Amino acid sequence: MRPPSYLRAAHFENLVGMPIEIRTKHMSGEVQSSVVDKDGKGEIEKTVDHGSYETIDPIEEITVLAKGVDAGEQRLDVTTHGIEVHKYKVEAGEGTQLKLTKA
Repeated sequence: MRPPSYLRAAHFENLVGMPIEIRTKHMSGEVQSSVVDKDGKGEIEKTVDHGSYETIDPIEEITVLAKGVDAGEQRLDVTTHGIEVHKYKVEAGEGTQLKLTKA
């Protein structure tokens, strides 16, 4: 039997110089959206309420968008080796592209 492997939560640091939108797709199929202000930090973690207990809804995909920037979208499929919490830096890349790096 394999041990569990999923992304429990993601922390973001916005170094782009403008607000960014973080969209996460979770194992349940739900998409969650959050705005991180210029030079701000954000965290995304989602739980599923089962009445008498809660479980984590793992993050499967992350998309980062910068408002008002052409082609300012960066998508990342998540890979893990165990139960993990990832930290990401969002920076301006080449031209109008965003650069999303795991810290």
